[in-house]
Amino acid sequence: MQPIKSHRMKNEFNWIAKTTLEVGITKSIQQLKKENEIEKFNKSFIPCFHRIHSSENTSTPAHMLQIELGFSVTVDEIEQVLSEYTYNKFQNTSARILVTFDDGYCDVLILERFFEENPIYQPVIFYPTCLFESKSLWFDKFYFALANADYEVLSGIAHKWKISSNQPIDKITIAKGDIKERLRNSNPIEQEKMLNEIFETNSHIDFKNLYLQKADLRRLVKKGWIIGSHGHHHYNYTISEEDVLKKELKFSLTQILDTGGRAWLAYPDGRWSEMVKRVALKVGFKRLFTLHETSRNKKDPRHYYRKLICGSKLS
Repeated sequence: MQPIKSHRMKNEFNWIAKTTLEVGITKSIQQLKKENEIEKFNKSFIPCFHRIHSSENTSTPAHMLQIELGFSVTVDEIEQVLSEYTYNKFQNTSARILVTFDDGYCDVLILERFFEENPIYQPVIFYPTCLFESKSLWFDKFYFALANADYEVLSGIAHKWKISSNQPIDKITIAKGDIKERLRNSNPIEQEKMLNEIFETNSHIDFKNLYLQKADLRRLVKKGWIIGSHGHHHYNYTISEEDVLKKELKFSLTQILDTGGRAWLAYPDGRWSEMVKRVALKVGFKRLFTLHETSRNKKDPRHYYRKLICGSKLS
C-alpha cells in the first residue's frame, strides 16, 4: 500500500488539493446519502391506504366493521386504482409512484408479490412507533370494543354520549359519531381514559397478527420497501405542546432509522400546523406527508400531499 501524493498533479496540471482525503471521503459519503434521500418520485399522485382485505377472506368482527366503514380496501380496488392511474398518466415515465400505507397493519403483506411484479410502484409504510412497545392504536381499541358490544352496551353509549334518538342505535352510527372525533383530538392519556369510560372493558386485540413487528419492517426494507414514521402515538399533533412533540418525534425518528427506515413523517390523520412542521424538520425529518383534505402550501417542497383512498370509493 502506498500513500497518496498530489505533487505530480501540482507539477503537471498546477492543481492543488484543498480538501484532505479523510474530509473528501466523508463529504462523498454524505453526498451519496443525500442523493439517495432525494430520489425522484412522482409527486402528483400519492395514494394513502390503511387496512387491506381480499374479497374472499373472512376476518375479525372489528375488521368487518372497518370494511363497512370504508376503512379497509380490497386488493382488487388497490390494483384498479394504481393500474388505471398509471395507464392514463404515466405510460412514458420512469418516475416511481409512491404507494403509502398507514398504521403498520400486517394486511399490507398481501401485496408483496404485486409490488415485486410491478416495480413502477414504490411501497411505503408509515409506522406508529408506539407499536414497538406493544401498545395498540386507540382507534383499533375503539373498533374492537365496538364490534363486540351488545345492544345493551350500545344503548348505554348512546345515552351517555347523547346520540340523537332520531338515529339508529347501532355500531355504524356510533363509529361515525362525535365520540371518535373527540378521541382523535385528545392526547394519549385522555384517549385511554375515554376508552375505559365508554366500554369499561376493552376487547382483546391479537397484537402480533394485527401489526407488523420490527423484524417484518427490516425484512421489507431489504426488499426495497421504504419505512417512515407515523409519529409515536397517533393523535392530533396540532394540540400538543411543542416540547412534548419534539421529544415524541425525535424518539420516533430514532426508532424508525433503527429499522433501516428513512426520515419521512406522515402526520397522523394528515393534520399539521406550522409548529408541527417546524418541530418535525428540527428533529431531523426530511420529507413530510399530509392528506389531500388538509390545507396546504403547494410551494413548500418538503411537503408531499397524499390522496386518501377508501373502500369502494375509487374517485
